[in-house]
Amino acid sequence: MQDETKGLAEKYLGAEIPPELYEVEEEAADRKLDWIIAREGDAEGERRKPYYLAQLIAELVRGDILTYQCMLAHEDKKRAAHVTTGNSLQLASL
Repeated sequence: MQDETKGLAEKYLGAEIPPELYEVEEEAADRKLDWIIAREGDAEGERRKPYYLAQLIAELVRGDILTYQCMLAHEDKKRAAHVTTGNSLQLASL
């Protein structure tokens, strides 16, 4: 079932998911799915199907990608905002 779920998650994401990342996100998606089922029920078994877990995994990977891109943009902005001149730090014009 893991191969099927991984394949579906990659299809929904539109990209390959490295095995290490998949393992981490699968655990997080399992916890999220347990929470959803406890709160909302399993929708007559629909939420227990591989495609549902795959959607959760793809959603988590998308979130990781967005977080990483935001972190990079923030670091780039910090570097661009500060120019070192001698011993003082001045704000550069953005």
